[in-house]
Amino acid sequence: MRSFGVVVAVLAATTATALLPGALAQASSFEPSEFAPLCTPTDPALQELSGMVVVDDRIYAMGDGGSDDFVFEMDLNCVVQKQIPVPIDPYDVEDLAVSGRTLVLSDTGDNLRTRDTVAFITMDLDSGDGTLHRLTYPDGAHDTESILLDPDGHVFVVTKELFGSSSVYTPVGDQKLSDLAQPGPT
Repeated sequence: MRSFGVVVAVLAATTATALLPGALAQASSFEPSEFAPLCTPTDPALQELSGMVVVDDRIYAMGDGGSDDFVFEMDLNCVVQKQIPVPIDPYDVEDLAVSGRTLVLSDTGDNLRTRDTVAFITMDLDSGDGTLHRLTYPDGAHDTESILLDPDGHVFVVTKELFGSSSVYTPVGDQKLSDLAQPGPT
């Protein structure tokens, strides 16, 4: 019985070895899709892009490094059409997300890890009105660079760690963005 198992193993290895070159040939003939440049923002305030989303035929973007007092509305050629004042004074916006006609500014930057709270600023794209939602981390300050928003309105942030693994956080209790306290902390 043992020799039967050895024969099966040898046949399996031989078959795999014989088929492998063909499989590798198919894999190596794969041509990846290419990116095509859409546009390049030339406004000096957008030299260091910190967040960008597309809504219909408009691109909404924020700069980093002190230029996060405005959301820039651009056409699909990256030409600024208008500057929309952020309705609530942000500390360090790192990313943008969108849900319908509501823009979410992730005011979560904290390179020195000294902030007691971080914030989401929701901003109505039609009226420009904003709402502040403050949050705290359960294990101390973090620097967060990315925001994710699922179709149901659940929000997630991804930390930036120089050494070690990044973490993903979400508000406790399965809260959606619309459920968060105003202004918080939650």
